[in-house]
Amino acid sequence: PRIHLDEKVALVKYHPAYDPKMIDWRIQNKYSGIIFEGTGLGHIGRGTRPEHDERTMYEAVGRAADSGMFLGMTSQCIDGRVRMTVYESGRDLLNLGIIPLEDMIPETALVKAMWAMGGTQKGNNNIKDIMLSKVASEMTP
Repeated sequence: PRIHLDEKVALVKYHPAYDPKMIDWRIQNKYSGIIFEGTGLGHIGRGTRPEHDERTMYEAVGRAADSGMFLGMTSQCIDGRVRMTVYESGRDLLNLGIIPLEDMIPETALVKAMWAMGGTQKGNNNIKDIMLSKVASEMTP
Protein backbone atom coordinates (compact mmCIF):
# COMPACT_ATOMS: atom_id res chain seq x y z
CA PRO A 1 0.00 0.00 0.00
CA ARG A 2 1.00 3.60 -0.66
CA ILE A 3 0.96 5.30 2.72
CA HIS A 4 2.97 8.46 2.13
CA LEU A 5 0.81 11.59 2.26
CA ASP A 6 1.75 15.08 1.15
CA GLU A 7 0.57 17.18 4.08
CA LYS A 8 0.97 20.45 2.17
CA VAL A 9 -2.53 20.30 0.70
CA ALA A 10 -5.15 22.70 2.05
CA LEU A 11 -8.92 22.50 2.27
CA VAL A 12 -10.33 26.00 1.76
CA LYS A 13 -13.98 26.51 2.66
CA TYR A 14 -14.84 29.58 0.63
CA HIS A 15 -17.07 32.25 2.17
CA PRO A 16 -17.81 35.91 1.40
CA ALA A 17 -14.85 38.11 2.37
CA TYR A 18 -12.37 35.21 2.26
CA ASP A 19 -8.97 36.89 2.30
CA PRO A 20 -6.91 36.17 -0.87
CA LYS A 21 -3.77 36.61 1.25
CA MET A 22 -4.50 33.14 2.65
CA ILE A 23 -3.98 31.72 -0.85
CA ASP A 24 -0.77 33.73 -1.23
CA TRP A 25 0.44 32.39 2.12
CA ARG A 26 0.01 28.84 0.82
CA ILE A 27 1.94 29.72 -2.34
CA GLN A 28 4.78 31.23 -0.28
CA ASN A 29 4.85 28.13 1.93
CA LYS A 30 5.05 25.86 -1.11
CA TYR A 31 1.79 23.99 -0.75
CA SER A 32 1.23 21.30 -3.36
CA GLY A 33 -2.48 21.86 -3.74
CA ILE A 34 -5.72 23.42 -2.62
CA ILE A 35 -9.11 21.78 -2.53
CA PHE A 36 -11.74 24.50 -2.62
CA GLU A 37 -15.08 23.89 -0.96
CA GLY A 38 -17.02 26.25 -3.18
CA THR A 39 -20.57 27.51 -3.11
CA GLY A 40 -23.40 25.95 -5.11
CA LEU A 41 -22.17 24.40 -8.33
CA GLY A 42 -18.52 25.11 -7.47
CA HIS A 43 -17.77 28.80 -7.22
CA ILE A 44 -15.66 31.25 -5.31
CA GLY A 45 -16.22 34.98 -5.44
CA ARG A 46 -14.11 37.25 -7.58
CA GLY A 47 -14.15 39.89 -4.81
CA THR A 48 -12.11 42.99 -4.15
CA ARG A 49 -11.95 44.69 -0.77
CA PRO A 50 -9.78 47.62 0.34
CA GLU A 51 -8.58 45.72 3.40
CA HIS A 52 -7.24 43.05 1.04
CA ASP A 53 -5.02 45.53 -0.82
CA GLU A 54 -7.42 45.36 -3.81
CA ARG A 55 -6.24 41.80 -4.51
CA THR A 56 -8.93 39.52 -5.83
CA MET A 57 -9.55 35.86 -5.23
CA TYR A 58 -9.24 35.22 -8.95
CA GLU A 59 -5.80 36.83 -9.03
CA ALA A 60 -4.73 34.69 -6.06
CA VAL A 61 -6.07 31.55 -7.75
CA GLY A 62 -4.14 32.50 -10.91
CA ARG A 63 -0.94 32.91 -8.90
CA ALA A 64 -1.53 29.53 -7.25
CA ALA A 65 -2.03 27.87 -10.64
CA ASP A 66 1.08 29.60 -12.01
CA SER A 67 3.08 28.24 -9.08
CA GLY A 68 2.24 24.69 -10.18
CA MET A 69 -0.20 24.02 -7.36
CA PHE A 70 -3.04 21.53 -8.00
CA LEU A 71 -6.41 23.26 -7.59
CA GLY A 72 -9.58 21.20 -7.18
CA MET A 73 -13.20 22.29 -6.66
CA THR A 74 -15.83 20.59 -4.53
CA SER A 75 -19.21 21.84 -3.33
CA GLN A 76 -20.43 22.86 0.12
CA CYS A 77 -23.85 21.44 -0.77
CA ILE A 78 -24.94 18.11 0.68
CA ASP A 79 -25.02 15.64 -2.21
CA GLY A 80 -23.74 18.46 -4.41
CA ARG A 81 -22.14 17.89 -7.79
CA VAL A 82 -19.80 20.50 -9.19
CA ARG A 83 -20.97 21.94 -12.54
CA MET A 84 -18.61 24.79 -13.30
CA THR A 85 -19.75 25.37 -16.89
CA VAL A 86 -23.24 26.63 -15.98
CA TYR A 87 -22.30 30.17 -14.95
CA GLU A 88 -19.65 32.58 -16.20
CA SER A 89 -17.87 32.61 -12.84
CA GLY A 90 -17.41 28.84 -12.98
CA ARG A 91 -16.06 29.04 -16.52
CA ASP A 92 -13.65 31.77 -15.40
CA LEU A 93 -12.37 29.48 -12.63
CA LEU A 94 -11.94 26.60 -15.09
CA ASN A 95 -9.85 28.93 -17.27
CA LEU A 96 -7.71 29.73 -14.22
CA GLY A 97 -6.92 26.02 -13.84
CA ILE A 98 -9.33 24.74 -11.19
CA ILE A 99 -10.35 21.12 -11.74
CA PRO A 100 -13.98 20.20 -10.93
CA LEU A 101 -14.09 17.10 -8.72
CA GLU A 102 -17.62 15.93 -9.56
CA ASP A 103 -19.53 14.95 -6.39
CA MET A 104 -16.53 14.09 -4.22
CA ILE A 105 -17.02 15.44 -0.72
CA PRO A 106 -14.43 18.05 0.32
CA GLU A 107 -12.78 16.00 3.09
CA THR A 108 -12.44 12.98 0.82
CA ALA A 109 -10.98 15.16 -1.93
CA LEU A 110 -8.45 16.54 0.55
CA VAL A 111 -7.24 13.11 1.65
CA LYS A 112 -7.23 11.79 -1.92
CA ALA A 113 -5.13 14.77 -3.06
CA MET A 114 -2.71 14.23 -0.16
CA TRP A 115 -2.45 10.57 -1.16
CA ALA A 116 -2.09 11.32 -4.89
CA MET A 117 0.62 13.93 -4.29
CA GLY A 118 2.42 11.78 -1.77
CA GLY A 119 3.12 9.12 -4.38
CA THR A 120 5.97 8.98 -6.82
CA GLN A 121 3.99 10.44 -9.72
CA LYS A 122 4.59 14.16 -9.97
CA GLY A 123 3.06 16.84 -12.13
CA ASN A 124 -0.44 18.30 -12.28
CA ASN A 125 -1.54 16.11 -15.20
CA ASN A 126 -0.81 12.95 -13.21
CA ILE A 127 -2.54 14.38 -10.15
CA LYS A 128 -5.54 15.44 -12.24
CA ASP A 129 -5.82 11.93 -13.72
CA ILE A 130 -5.68 10.36 -10.27
CA MET A 131 -8.15 12.83 -8.78
CA LEU A 132 -10.66 12.19 -11.57
CA SER A 133 -10.28 8.41 -11.39
CA LYS A 134 -12.57 6.47 -9.11
CA VAL A 135 -10.37 4.70 -6.56
CA ALA A 136 -12.60 3.83 -3.61
CA SER A 137 -16.21 4.77 -4.45
CA GLU A 138 -15.49 8.44 -3.70
CA MET A 139 -17.42 9.61 -6.79
CA THR A 140 -20.57 8.50 -8.53
CA PRO A 141 -20.85 8.29 -12.31
